[in-house]
Amino acid sequence: MSERNISKSTPNSAIAGGAFALIACPELEVGVWTTLVFRYVVGADGLPPHAVVRIGLPNTAWSEPLVALPRYWPEVEGSRRTYAPFRRVNTTVDLVTRSAARGYLRSFTAMFPTDLYLAGSGTFGEKANWRHWIDVVIEADALAEGDEVRVVYGDTRFGEQGARVQAVPQSSVAFTAYLDADGSGHFVELAASPLRRQVYPGPSAKARVVVPSIVRPGEPFAARVSVTDACGNRPRGKFAGALSAETLGDLDWHGQLPFGGHSPLHAQAPGIALDSENATLRVSVTGDLPESRSNPAQCSASGDRIFWGDLHVHSMYHDYNAEERRGLWADVAPEECFAYAREVSFLDFVAITDSDPSRPGWEPTQAAVDEHYRPGSFVSFRGFEAGLEEGHRHVIFASGGVEPQYPPDFDWSFPGLHDAFRGRDDVLMIPHHTKAFMNWDHHDPDLEPVVEVYSSWGSSEEPGSDLWEKMSVPGATVRDALNRGFRLGMVAGGDICPWPGRSHPGTVHGLAPYAGGLTAVFAEELSREAVFEALRSRRCYATTGARIILRFDVCGTPMGATVRLTSPDEPRHVAVSVIGTYRIDRVDILKNCEMLWSKKAEDERLEWCVTDDSRCEPSDFYYLRVFQADGARAWSSPIWMEIG
Repeated sequence: MSERNISKSTPNSAIAGGAFALIACPELEVGVWTTLVFRYVVGADGLPPHAVVRIGLPNTAWSEPLVALPRYWPEVEGSRRTYAPFRRVNTTVDLVTRSAARGYLRSFTAMFPTDLYLAGSGTFGEKANWRHWIDVVIEADALAEGDEVRVVYGDTRFGEQGARVQAVPQSSVAFTAYLDADGSGHFVELAASPLRRQVYPGPSAKARVVVPSIVRPGEPFAARVSVTDACGNRPRGKFAGALSAETLGDLDWHGQLPFGGHSPLHAQAPGIALDSENATLRVSVTGDLPESRSNPAQCSASGDRIFWGDLHVHSMYHDYNAEERRGLWADVAPEECFAYAREVSFLDFVAITDSDPSRPGWEPTQAAVDEHYRPGSFVSFRGFEAGLEEGHRHVIFASGGVEPQYPPDFDWSFPGLHDAFRGRDDVLMIPHHTKAFMNWDHHDPDLEPVVEVYSSWGSSEEPGSDLWEKMSVPGATVRDALNRGFRLGMVAGGDICPWPGRSHPGTVHGLAPYAGGLTAVFAEELSREAVFEALRSRRCYATTGARIILRFDVCGTPMGATVRLTSPDEPRHVAVSVIGTYRIDRVDILKNCEMLWSKKAEDERLEWCVTDDSRCEPSDFYYLRVFQADGARAWSSPIWMEIG
């Protein structure tokens, strides 16, 4: 699109004739089905055939507009255009006119051309978001002044429930509208655009229950409980109900939860303890909300504990626009991100990784990181994202403090990004959604010890469409990297969403439709130093959000490490221990990214030992995958072999 094809919209610019309005819009609540009616009243100049009214939805997390399927080629217009009933329809158009004009609907998904709208500012703005667009093309005859174009989005007359609202609340979302008044391709923003509405959270709908994954014998611990709406957000209003908790497993305990209708909506069931080695329990919460069960807790007298976190969180400063004081994806401050992690999802560690530390927001985000660091109870990390054509990475720092903004001429290309941090042991970079953007030729093994195998974008583990709904770049999967000899541990995160550990499908980006993932690390204590070292040494694993307890070793060597064999003929003894959050469907052991063994399970726990007697090659490695019957998954970090 050339610059002459669209008019930049500024507060005082000349806006297209006619009036745009949202004449039917119920209160918008996350995740509900709704029907919206847009109306455009034609201005004094009228509209000739081939003029286009273009409406933009707030983002791609709303239902895709489904328009009727034309029976013939697009060139067959007007009264000769007929439709076939072979496609679902949730979006329709009506023209209020005395003329013979007809409206032809089409839809597409795209970003607004930011370089045109923002007049060379080089930053994202609210209008730059990925959106679903609805076009009404005028055909057969002209429209006169006062005629109306009405678009029904979420039309239920043809079997659909309506149009679904995004799953994340926002204080302001924008419906935009543009007019091509003569069919020339020159679009001008309509006077009332953007139309702003608020998306509210829903009422209290479910409880989240979290217990520590590893506890010591006789050590009291708490079951932490929070209340959310159906989409995993803080609910709207207070929870006035009652909840009680009881343990399931190797301990008999029950009690009332002290919810007093207070906010934030979280409580604790204290004083629970396990006494015997390998004893396990879960906590069930019932009452005025549907039953909810915690992750498993396991008693272990020694060894590292398991801590859970999200290393890929975006606040309002991600793709930040200083004039609008908001980011492309979120209007949530870093402090709110950390509060959600501590009070709702009960994470142990979080990194906020907003884009470009050369922009405003870098310094206040770092200040918030230090403010929320609580050694022993909550770990916060500084970080940022570098999105490059050669691959996207989020950069994590081991230390706190507030650095100044990076210079505008900072080299974000390769090898410049690696060169800027090479030789430092307090920085790591995590490649993410590699199937969408990645060139593994640009890999630094010292700076990049782990890879994000899963996020709300889906799974980048292997080629194909399993947990993936987009184009895949050839040679960009995690398996491609492992088969090149790169030693990468497995982590998972959220991305896009400002709520760490929310783990519910749906953000403000329809191209990231999956629930966010979680990273588990094995560490002696909950501190920045211990968690960071666990990541560097690959003592970590990834899940799709379920707090599955996963142990995996080869010849007694744990995941992320290297087994040193004295001979290539030495057998490799593989041990697996999995305690799921739901019934385990199967566990796969892969060798060099090829299936070696797979075992079905009948309940939530699996203990499994096998031996590989084949001749070992120095490049061999093993890793593990867990599949639960409810769809949750986990990936271990690999274990590598060396001989001699």
